[in-house]
This record gives sequence, structure tokens and C-alpha cells, in this order.
Amino acid sequence: MIELIVPLPRSTGEARTFRRVIQRGHHFALPAGDVELFRIGTMARALHRARYTIVQWEKLGWISKPSFLVHGCDRETIRFYCAEQVINANRLLVERYEGRTRFSNTIGLRDFLRELDREMQVGAQAAREGRK
Repeated sequence: MIELIVPLPRSTGEARTFRRVIQRGHHFALPAGDVELFRIGTMARALHRARYTIVQWEKLGWISKPSFLVHGCDRETIRFYCAEQVINANRLLVERYEGRTRFSNTIGLRDFLRELDREMQVGAQAAREGRK
């Protein structure tokens, strides 16, 4: 279970406000121990984006692909992220980029995506090593 900070809907001209939400993941037994993993919808919520956007960023190579892929019964591949990846992504967006959903230029977006990729790799490494 993790806690995310997500924006509340707002009217034009209102200041951005946030609320905390609790997200529950799926537990898997890995060689490094029991780990809680989260689907792409949780990552999208953490980044205040649509699932489609996250998938496109992965396909374009702007961010790393998820560390955990599970093949479903209908041959669908399900993307899973560890808690550290989701928390790091949410923290980066809220603390460093003030919860932005739009960037005024491509340089700002590029910088954000580079930092996001770095934070996701750190989180994935922590999960593989069994760190909490």
C-alpha cells in the first residue's frame, strides 16, 4: 500500500490543490522476497497522466520500460511497477515540478522525462535488491 499526492479538479483561475490517496498493489513472491507491484494505471495516476501517455513514453524510449512484465491468460502483457518507482515518480512530479501537467517548452519536458527515467531506474534497482 502506498500513498500518492494527486491534484483535485479545478475551475479556471483557481489555485491547484492536492489530496492524498491510498493505492493498493498486487503481491508477488520474487527471489528477493515478497514485493508489492502496481499496474500502469497507478503509475499514470502518480504522474497525473493517462495510461496511454505512459505507454507512448515507453515505446518512444523516453522512459524505461517497467521492470516487471506479467503475461496474462489472454496473452496480454501487464506492466507492473514496484512501489519505489511509483513513489519516486510521484515525489519528483509534485516536489520538483509542482504537479505540472503541461510544460511550456520541450526542454522542460525533456528534463522532466530524464529525471523521471533516472528515478524509475533507482526504484527498480531497489526492488530487485529487496530494499524497502
